[in-house]
Amino acid sequence: MSDKAKYSHSDFPNDKKLSIGINAKKNSNLQEWLEVLYLLAKKHFGIYAQAIKDRKIPKEWTERYVPTEAEKKEAADDEFTKIELTEKVKARANRLEGWINCKPSMVEYIVNALTEGSISIIKDKYRRDWMTAIETDHIILMLQIVENSHTLSGKATGFADKSNAEQRFRNLKLQSGENLSAFNKRIHDAEIELQRLDVEIDQKTKCYLFLLQMYHYHDPVIRQKVSEYLATSNDDDKFPISREDLVEEFMRIESVKNIVSDNNSKDTRNMKRS
Repeated sequence: MSDKAKYSHSDFPNDKKLSIGINAKKNSNLQEWLEVLYLLAKKHFGIYAQAIKDRKIPKEWTERYVPTEAEKKEAADDEFTKIELTEKVKARANRLEGWINCKPSMVEYIVNALTEGSISIIKDKYRRDWMTAIETDHIILMLQIVENSHTLSGKATGFADKSNAEQRFRNLKLQSGENLSAFNKRIHDAEIELQRLDVEIDQKTKCYLFLLQMYHYHDPVIRQKVSEYLATSNDDDKFPISREDLVEEFMRIESVKNIVSDNNSKDTRNMKRS
């Protein structure tokens, strides 16, 4: 799929457009709409459709690749490395340009995926933010506004729905062989559902549930950190209050281990060549 994929008004089916409002009877399920929105976006926008699914923009799409001094030195000494580095810089530049070209079409795509009635409701509630998001090609803000409008305008959520969503969140388990990124994504999706249903779970509980599962993670260094945190669960001054911070810390640990492992592999290969 080309980075410069094009989109046509006629491509989003009318019978799949999202209806927002207390009287909406058809196509009013937000999660189903988001799934269709993502699946069709993959056809039109290729890799850039991931922004709709993940609700975030990777820095690889917004920043040019700047080689480190070490990379520049290595490239200066080796022609093959120089070619590789040049291609890496070029690929990042192409990805950045593709995202810039894609955003206006994706904004148009999201607007066209809503019924006229839905757009009217959104403008009534969030006119300034909605127009700003459209004018600045802010895809993530647009999706957040759609979600907020849907939640506020829909029928009252039943107690059973809220209870089931909370139970699903509390019962999330780390699957065998699952990596940190994938597990974090499942938790994030469950948290979005809690927010949509206006269900609150305090930060300490979120951290505790996350750590209980990460105690079974395959990385022994991370398991050790988890044990240290769990030992402070009765101390409010020491126990973590941000699951996002924990994820960030554990990802740094994995990143450092990967770098060390790569360096050791390079050293081993160099010794064999000597």
